[in-house]
Amino acid sequence: QNSFCRFSLLFGKIFLIAGNIYALKNYCVRLYEKITKEFVKLDKYICGDFYRAIKRTVLSLKGEKMENKLLMISERSRLEVMELLPDEAVTNRLALYFQNFSDQTRIRILSALSIRELCVNDLSKVLGQNQTTISHQLKTLKDQGMVDCKREGKVLIYFLKSSSVNEMMLYAVREIV
Repeated sequence: QNSFCRFSLLFGKIFLIAGNIYALKNYCVRLYEKITKEFVKLDKYICGDFYRAIKRTVLSLKGEKMENKLLMISERSRLEVMELLPDEAVTNRLALYFQNFSDQTRIRILSALSIRELCVNDLSKVLGQNQTTISHQLKTLKDQGMVDCKREGKVLIYFLKSSSVNEMMLYAVREIV
């Protein structure tokens, strides 16, 4: 723990000194090298963030380009993140899905349909919107697979296609309210 305290003090010195970059640049670099030697003796899991922050500062003091350097994670961590990230097609689909929640009328339609199945006319009267607006928003929701409809005579009755839409909205309401 004594080494950790010394390390923290040295870390603090670097940031205090960084304000006068031109005059103290060489001192900071030497201090960084001293900390690097000390760091080898320390537990990397405890001090890793400190070490990376110091490295980032010293590299910027040295004028080295940062664009291709990892600042806060190791190469192994970067590869792990890259492996688990969804591909572009999935992220585009997710963006389209969540875009449905960005329109107040669509949210109100989804809320009403979570209570009961309704036709366009009834949705129009309940929400106080004209039928054209409701029909347009229902088409968008249907294209995204959030709602579906069934025909009863001449009337189309709309309903939520999946209960997960309702669950997601309830979760959002709990988080906001």
